[in-house]
Amino acid sequence: MAATVVNTLYPPQVDTFLPAFVNTESVKFYFSLSPLNGKSEIKRVQIIITDQKTNENCLKNVSGVLFYEFSGNTIQQDKDTGRYYVMISPSELKSEKWDINKFYKIQIRFDNCHTSPIGMTQVEQISYLNENTINFSEWSTVCLIKAILQPSIRLKGFNEYDLKTDPPSYNRGQMTVAGRLIFGDNSSVETETMSSYYIDVVPTGKTTPVLTTDTIYTSANLNPNEINYTLNLGDISESEGDNFSIIVHYKTKNEYEGYSVEYPFTISGYSQGDWNPTCKFYIDNEEGQVKLHVDNASVLGHIYIYRSSSVYNFKKWETVAAYRVHEKVDIDFTDITVGSHIWYQYRVQFKSRAGVLSDVKNFSDGNAEDENTAGELVFPQFYDAFISRMDKQLDVRYDFKVSNYKPITNRVKIDTLGSKYPRFAENAILGYKQFSL
Repeated sequence: MAATVVNTLYPPQVDTFLPAFVNTESVKFYFSLSPLNGKSEIKRVQIIITDQKTNENCLKNVSGVLFYEFSGNTIQQDKDTGRYYVMISPSELKSEKWDINKFYKIQIRFDNCHTSPIGMTQVEQISYLNENTINFSEWSTVCLIKAILQPSIRLKGFNEYDLKTDPPSYNRGQMTVAGRLIFGDNSSVETETMSSYYIDVVPTGKTTPVLTTDTIYTSANLNPNEINYTLNLGDISESEGDNFSIIVHYKTKNEYEGYSVEYPFTISGYSQGDWNPTCKFYIDNEEGQVKLHVDNASVLGHIYIYRSSSVYNFKKWETVAAYRVHEKVDIDFTDITVGSHIWYQYRVQFKSRAGVLSDVKNFSDGNAEDENTAGELVFPQFYDAFISRMDKQLDVRYDFKVSNYKPITNRVKIDTLGSKYPRFAENAILGYKQFSL
């Protein structure tokens, strides 16, 4: 009695989705063999690509299938993971390019037929598929892929310099890194956005960073593609030299990972003889404000005043005032945006015309009897409502006529292109209150 030989192929194992890729490049599609099959049992693989929304075949081949010999060079094995992969070129598609803002579905199956369809006409390939189904495994589960425009980082302030011959210079103080992630030529059509980034500071000629920031997540931001971080160059040892580069590493919401070009800069020495200011603060609880005074000899450049508070655990610094100076410094600034019973700290920093930043200096209590023991934290204490407009301020005393406070939050709906849900912006963090007099 003749025996029947059954050769069973099990479907390949694939991921649910792959990280996004640039639309002009080939996609590296990974798959694994079933534990119940060996490599010797597989002659080739078949791949289909369809539009997720319409389920329409996206391949130019009328059979709707791509064929790859398993023993050829088209299928490679990743040495680190042991998984196999095939490079799928956009030239295989009807449009000969990957469309952005679209998800594609990819499925793959194994083939152990002794006759190869590669080299056949497309009509012959259709017959091959119909006549040899017994030699094919089932199709794998669906894997989603998404193409995006080429991302790139643009940082403010660096475009003003010839980065090869004359990079910007900073001292060992605070350095603000600001910019954004753009797609293609700053396309407004692309719906992909950045989800996180971190920054490396690397000495020139080396690959190991001397300073790496925490990962900053941006998905919840109103503009997730914005980059804004303050580096403390004082954390870098002087033994590392003076020439460095900034590299911004980023990840998008569909897990495309990339990094910027190197943005070179130098750390230069700074003469404290030019910038050694006297910085004092004065609390005015009667007016509900903090007055700041900066005094220094004549300098040429810009002065920045920063503020932090216990609300953010003194980890977030914001610029509250900026001045352009070209003579003796005698600045008085009144901060009318402080809240009662909140700890504040103020700092000042000078930036020379050449772009060199000084060390930051903290403000100290101007009413302290001993300057050496003067505190650097401000703690306003007032119990009134202050209504300000232009140079006028109305001080409303709390009394029996003020029955209660009602929080006021303005919320704005922002419709987004290509997104299922809108975004909302609100001013709740400002803590506006409404009350009747």
